[in-house]
Amino acid sequence: MGDLQNCMEDFSQVHDQVLTKLAPPMNFSNEPLSSALFLFLFMSTAAMFIASHLIPWRFCFLLGGWFVIFSGHPAVAKMLASTHDQHVAPRESEAKSWLDTWVASDIMLDMEPETREVEVFELQKLDSRGEWEPWLYSASPYDPLAAPRIANERPR
Repeated sequence: MGDLQNCMEDFSQVHDQVLTKLAPPMNFSNEPLSSALFLFLFMSTAAMFIASHLIPWRFCFLLGGWFVIFSGHPAVAKMLASTHDQHVAPRESEAKSWLDTWVASDIMLDMEPETREVEVFELQKLDSRGEWEPWLYSASPYDPLAAPRIANERPR
């Protein structure tokens, strides 16, 4: 039972890490970045649908499985880490700035709509059974001391 609890703890840690890494670019809080990600995923999916019959999937999965198994070996893990530090890490900020520049210049979004705050009042009238029923909507409250009400005008 303890192993199951430890496994579930690992699962929850991985789940939390995935959410912190994937949720911000995908939840449209940064709409240009999310739109670029959506565009990239859509185009990749379309290309995969078109070209999937040309890819030797068994061989790809075989190589992927070997890579996962071999990357667990300490010597290979050390080599992968040093390769990452030498080749990927120095270019990471350059790639991020290129992506940000591309997103800023290429992803055009609609202008934000004009927002207004309005008050709408639902006027009710007393029906024959003595219950209040919705009657009409008005921009003014039509309160007892309103000039249109004193003049017996119908609310607008």
